Amino acid sequence: MKPVAGPSHLSTNTLLRLVRIWCYMAYPRQMVNFRRAIGHWPDPALPGSSNEKYTWRKIFDRNPLFTVASDKLLAKQLAQQLCPDVRVPETLWVGERAEDIPDELLHGSVMVKTNHGSGWNYSVCDGKHDRHELNRTVNGWMNRRFGRHHAEWGYYGVEAKLFVEEMLQEPDGQPLVNEYKTYLGGDGQIALTFCRQLDDAGNRIDAVIDHKGCVQTGYSEINELSDKAVVPEQYRDICRISRALSAPFDFVRCDLYVHDGNLYFSEFTLYSYGGYPTMSNPAVMQRLADVWDIGASWFLTTPQTGWRRYYAACLHRLLAGS
Repeated sequence: MKPVAGPSHLSTNTLLRLVRIWCYMAYPRQMVNFRRAIGHWPDPALPGSSNEKYTWRKIFDRNPLFTVASDKLLAKQLAQQLCPDVRVPETLWVGERAEDIPDELLHGSVMVKTNHGSGWNYSVCDGKHDRHELNRTVNGWMNRRFGRHHAEWGYYGVEAKLFVEEMLQEPDGQPLVNEYKTYLGGDGQIALTFCRQLDDAGNRIDAVIDHKGCVQTGYSEINELSDKAVVPEQYRDICRISRALSAPFDFVRCDLYVHDGNLYFSEFTLYSYGGYPTMSNPAVMQRLADVWDIGASWFLTTPQTGWRRYYAACLHRLLAGS
């Protein structure tokens, strides 16, 4: 998109100040949430850190592909279009009410999920479940709309559906743990891979593998990062597939499972941890910000109208270093 000149009577600083004020007035809850999660007030007009860029994305970036990527069913189709050799767990049934799930599907090991949220997953192992509780829990998810609290816009347009999916399992029959979540910029630059593994004693551990393939220690927004993680032999393929999956986005987290030596797509994540991922390692956090070029975003590559047109032009000039 060709930058346009802003109103002659407004300086760059004045325009940014006005946009900043508008953001705080239009999205006060998000500003307060940011302050509580990160510890300082954000600059949503000229974002620098990855957390501020998540906030900027929530407010300004209305990429239609975000709705597709946020839909857990459509995301599977998109993933296979972008990378045909990645596997996806088989979808066994799609509907709208938990009561309609066929009983025979719940006799084995499956995952019951909704497509319009994050973390709304109900595991059934070897047919063990309370049908009344399952119905109540899943229907409760279906009656909710995810993403409103943190302004995760990509979820807003997802048509709510319920589905049953095959369960990828550990040898003991429990849901698969071996998961790799890779953060990438739009040009395929890897920031880091968050991994979840089982150690030799069968305990779940979380760790971070940096863009050089080295395990990093410290703390994340969840818990302590282990130094006992093992870089998997499939790591090159994890990077390759994640790069293919990230191609249409300026920044995204691509989640993959390793199961029986094969890579399975899990989901795209556009607002990781609600937009507030944190790690105690400053180099890791800086890498997250560095690989995310908002100049490649939908907002800055699509013509805008009204005052957003002048704001976009202002950002173009600033990002170009003028």
